Amino acid sequence: MLLVFLLILQIPGFAGDKKEMIKEKVSDAWITAKVKAALWNDKRIMSRYIGIHTEEGVVTLSGAVKSQEEKDLILSTVTSIKGVTGVRDILLIYKELGEDCSHLRYSDHLKDALITAKVRTILTVDKIESLRTLSVVNVDTCNGVVLVVGKVRSEREKEMAIKLVEKIEDVVKVIDLISILPVEI
Repeated sequence: MLLVFLLILQIPGFAGDKKEMIKEKVSDAWITAKVKAALWNDKRIMSRYIGIHTEEGVVTLSGAVKSQEEKDLILSTVTSIKGVTGVRDILLIYKELGEDCSHLRYSDHLKDALITAKVRTILTVDKIESLRTLSVVNVDTCNGVVLVVGKVRSEREKEMAIKLVEKIEDVVKVIDLISILPVEI
């Protein structure tokens, strides 16, 4: 079986395309890892639940940050990373959403972290049958306000995901950035 696989890789065109695809995927994963490490290690960046996705060198950032200054710092950090060919910014600032997260008490951080963990668990780990296509990109919580970024296949699934999050203890409000995927034919 291994011999057949190795022979197929030697076919002109096939081998080059596959190698290029694998190289690109590894490169994107490597860029994502470098971005995560750079943001995590910068003590000036307080937002820890930033969604990071890389495709063909373009890094998409999603989630919510505490201030415009923090957003600017994140964007400049990501732009400076070797291999990043572009940045797609869909970061939101909590104040623009009507929430002020700049003066959270430590106990609020713990409560928000617990809410975030519960939401991630419900929407990813404990997927129920009717939510099987939900792809959660990011979840963040500030003062009980939960931001959910993701993709589903129908309006019904989107409504179900929001209702599940709203039922979690201490959730004050849900900011829904869940998009509906186009129907595949």
